Amino acid sequence: MRTTIQNFFRFFLFTCLTIVTITNSASALQTSSYTFGQTDSGGTVVTGATIANSTYTSDRSMQLPQGMWLDTTLHKLFIADASQRRVMIYNLNSNNTPVDLIADNVLGQPTLRGGTAIATQSTTILPTSVLYIPSLDMLFVGDFSGNRVLVYANISSGGITDGMNATYVLGQSSFTTSTSGSTASTMSGPSALAYDTTTSTLFVADYTNGRLMGFDLSGGVSTGMSASYVLGQTSLGTPTTSSCTSALSRNLIGVAVDVTGRRVFASDPTCRRVIGWDISGGLSSSGITATIILGQPDFTTSTNNRSSGFANATCNTGTTNGCGMSAPRQLTYDATNNRLFINDLSNNRTTVHTVFTDGAIAANAFGQTLLTTTTAAANSNGTGLGGPISSGYDETNGYLYILNYTYSRVTFYDISGGISSNNMAATNLLGQLDSSDLPVYTQTALQSATVRANGMNTPISAVIDAEHHYLFVSDALNNRVL
Repeated sequence: MRTTIQNFFRFFLFTCLTIVTITNSASALQTSSYTFGQTDSGGTVVTGATIANSTYTSDRSMQLPQGMWLDTTLHKLFIADASQRRVMIYNLNSNNTPVDLIADNVLGQPTLRGGTAIATQSTTILPTSVLYIPSLDMLFVGDFSGNRVLVYANISSGGITDGMNATYVLGQSSFTTSTSGSTASTMSGPSALAYDTTTSTLFVADYTNGRLMGFDLSGGVSTGMSASYVLGQTSLGTPTTSSCTSALSRNLIGVAVDVTGRRVFASDPTCRRVIGWDISGGLSSSGITATIILGQPDFTTSTNNRSSGFANATCNTGTTNGCGMSAPRQLTYDATNNRLFINDLSNNRTTVHTVFTDGAIAANAFGQTLLTTTTAAANSNGTGLGGPISSGYDETNGYLYILNYTYSRVTFYDISGGISSNNMAATNLLGQLDSSDLPVYTQTALQSATVRANGMNTPISAVIDAEHHYLFVSDALNNRVL
């Protein structure tokens, strides 16, 4: 079972996390301040431990945590501990630092020592995504293998108790079924959740069906309710996932919403592209034709690192360029500057797009000196990247974090003054430090020889609390939250 989930984890690349204190000085970004998931019986951190659940499932350990949600109003941290089929809840102080390192509550299992994979009203099979919507006071949990989304109501007003029943379920007609489907009320592998406050729409990335399902929650939530809208397919019926067109997607993973400009972006790695929809005119049950295509010159091609057919002649030289893509993963949108960061895993670069016409060339790239190169590099000045998979952006302070999947580290860039050129040097580094906790940009080892508070093994994603200056970074294969 562990091998199966590890393979699943590497493919879908969800989250666990590391917590690092951020100050206004970039040099302070080095050693983690807290560690979840690897504590002894007294709650003391064991920084050298990476054991999955130690010897048993408990309130102090976890196994391949994947999804995470930080709520700075409730002051709670929700972690989807996928292998143990549960969501762990940690209470936080008013400044969103941990009260302690021991989980306070659990959902998806009757107790913090449970771990049974079964679909019921109170248990989950493989929870991988978590989303809390304050205006609804509801917690949504994506149960990937359960082909459903569980909804827990009155989280703030009613409180949380261990193993409490979900209030509603989406994707199934009852709490005890987990059959995959492709109708308006069923799903197959919900992989990500997002909420559009303008239209009160919950977006569920239905991975296998190659679509974003949109549930209109303006009138409330009910068990088995049908999705009202769809993106990536032409209907909420049987999907077509064999073609790449402006109306059809194959697999959607990374998603970003431009709330102000009313656009939704999604990475479609099978088609080697990022597509975008203009939702200013509303959503539809019969889909909306995508109006933005990046990575390909048109909506019907899916060539790896396409090097011909683009409007920009510099991309038609027969070599890797700034228009094509290979394996786009997570997206980060900067609303203030109208720019989209695309983490192109196989090309070892994070491209920056400010123009959204068909097949537009990237304005810049982190990780590569030229838009025509794709080599992974661990340079002494911190300019190279190794398998960038996700990123986080602090719009308040202008800090960009890029997670290097291959190099097991997080590179940090101060772009508050703009992006001066390709291959900008990193300001600081997490996950690869020397014995004095200074960054070593040429180091790429998995934890080096010893697991410590300043090392990582396959970081996956990041979340930033800009108000209180905390960076949350996944340290997935160490089975911990730092």
